Amino acid sequence: MTELRSRGIQPDVIVCRSDVTISDAMKYKISLLCDVPITAVISAVDAASIYEIPVLLHEEGLDANVCSILRLDGPEYAIDLAPWKQVISRVGTATEVVRIGMIGKYIDLPDAYSR
Repeated sequence: MTELRSRGIQPDVIVCRSDVTISDAMKYKISLLCDVPITAVISAVDAASIYEIPVLLHEEGLDANVCSILRLDGPEYAIDLAPWKQVISRVGTATEVVRIGMIGKYIDLPDAYSR
């Protein structure tokens, strides 16, 4: 962080990737050391499904921080995650297996397709 700040790059939000929720004490320390508001220190924890990530980041306040920084406000920016939570529920209760086939030219390259 000090290297970035020495080059004139100052973060507005810090998203901390972790397998456990970051404590308020740790958020406070990061806030002090990085000179960002404590509300702009976001905990991005592991989720059971990738579909849960937007909800978790919303609960941490990432969307509100970004809207505030960009000076976006008003009812048109209010987020209703109810439809998205229905998607998460349907994904979590899915019972049928779907097989997806991929045809590719460069399948021998290790980074082309994950197996």
